[in-house]
Amino acid sequence: MKKHRRSRLRVMVDIMRAIRACSNEARITWIMRDANLPYDRLLNYLAELERRGLVIRKSDNSDLYHLTKKGMKFLIEFEKVERFARVFGLEL
Repeated sequence: MKKHRRSRLRVMVDIMRAIRACSNEARITWIMRDANLPYDRLLNYLAELERRGLVIRKSDNSDLYHLTKKGMKFLIEFEKVERFARVFGLEL
């Protein structure tokens, strides 16, 4: 069986879902576990998500990440597209 690699978009969505699953407040170690990423790659993705305004690092504790309103809206819309694609047998 061939193992499929996650796309860059899928990894970012997995990170945002991991944050949302922790009541929208997740530590790096929790995100690493739930998104199945090593520390160095996770930091790169988190930096990109911050630049895009989808997540924010809490200023008083640099280990806590939150989804922004824009990030929540992105996840909601992505999940709609994901469900739509699944109906037609497509995988994102």
